[in-house]
Amino acid sequence: MNIAKILLIIIVLVSVVSAFVAIPYLAALAAVLGLVNGVLYVEEDRRMYILLLAVVLGTSAGALGGIPEVGGYLTTMFTTLGSIAAAGALGVICKGISERVA
Repeated sequence: MNIAKILLIIIVLVSVVSAFVAIPYLAALAAVLGLVNGVLYVEEDRRMYILLLAVVLGTSAGALGGIPEVGGYLTTMFTTLGSIAAAGALGVICKGISERVA
C-alpha cells in the first residue's frame, strides 16, 4: 500500500469520525490533509476530478440533512470531505500554476 492510499484512508476516517466525535482543530487538519493530497498525490489526469469534487461537495453537503436519525451525521461527513476537497483543489491549482510558470 502506497502513501497516497494511506492518506486517502486517513481522509475518509477523519470525515467519518468527525461526524461522531468533536475533533480539535478539525479545520486545520482538513486543510493540511487536503493540501498535501492535492499537491503531492493528485496525478495530472485526476486534477479536474478534484476540482469538480470540491464544487459538488461544497454545494450539496447538506442535501441529506433531512433524513431522520442519520442526516446530521451524513451532513457532517460530507461537509468535512468538502473542506478537505476544497483544500486539495487549492493545492492542485497552486501546483498547476507553478508548473506553468516553471
